[in-house]
Amino acid sequence: AGRGPRTLMKIVAKFRRAMTLLRSDEAEHLRRSLPASYPFWLVFLVAAYYRLEPSHLDEFVRGRGPLYDLMRAPSSVSVHRWGDGPMYEFCSFSFEFASRTEDRVQVPDAGVLFALAQVLRENAIPRE
Repeated sequence: AGRGPRTLMKIVAKFRRAMTLLRSDEAEHLRRSLPASYPFWLVFLVAAYYRLEPSHLDEFVRGRGPLYDLMRAPSSVSVHRWGDGPMYEFCSFSFEFASRTEDRVQVPDAGVLFALAQVLRENAIPRE
């Protein structure tokens, strides 16, 4: 319980750093390839970076695993694959997200997610 505010501050700081990088002139080529919803996906990835096991984030970035599947087709993933703790919370959110947006917000493909994850992990813009 005591880690909550500190983790939230880390999430906000990392998101701010990544958005500053993505708004730079150096990132213009990358921005052109991103969907308009990229800030949402960036904050989702930052939260996952701090709250989930690295393997769960890696699966999502590669376009597979329960989080990705729940966002693409919520009825395709059984509840027992959701895990527990933070993974369960992210899966619940992913299920609600997909159910409520009904394809109005598309889940980016693995290439976009991978590029955003590189910005987060390396604090640098991936090369073209």
